[in-house]
Amino acid sequence: MKSNDLDALRRRRSEAAAERQKLELRAAHGERLVNALQMVSKGVKLEDFSAEKGLVPFAITWPERLEDAGGLVAAYVSRGRAFSIAKCLTSKVHTKSGLIGIYGNAYLGYCSAEKVSIEGMLVASEKIDDAIVFYPDPGDGAVVFDCYSSNPGKAYSVLVQGTSLIETLRNCFQS
Repeated sequence: MKSNDLDALRRRRSEAAAERQKLELRAAHGERLVNALQMVSKGVKLEDFSAEKGLVPFAITWPERLEDAGGLVAAYVSRGRAFSIAKCLTSKVHTKSGLIGIYGNAYLGYCSAEKVSIEGMLVASEKIDDAIVFYPDPGDGAVVFDCYSSNPGKAYSVLVQGTSLIETLRNCFQS
């Protein structure tokens, strides 16, 4: 077997193994995660989610230190502060439909959702101790709520990226 053929075979086997692992993780954890995401949009089901590449309409910038992210950032804040931001965002985000999911979760993916509850994003992030993301239609930005329960008192972070969302929501991040 030629080196190129062997490399191609290794690549296909590696890709197949990665796909099997995604399916196993989805089977093991998918229902629990979707149960939490029902706080964001009632009625979503596991089969509504797709992990297909290219589905996400906007690339979120998430540096190692969240404080260094572009856009609007409230990093490591109290639940009260995160809830206050969520209430403000709810009053100002006019589009309540778009994609929802868990940031960086390759096996669950995202689903189209209607009547998205931004306050529900905060609750869902608490429930699974992870970052919940909403890409409002038409997909030119993102809203993220993250919870780090290992950081008591300042367990929450809120991130908004995308020019039009930043302009609309800037006041929600002012103390």
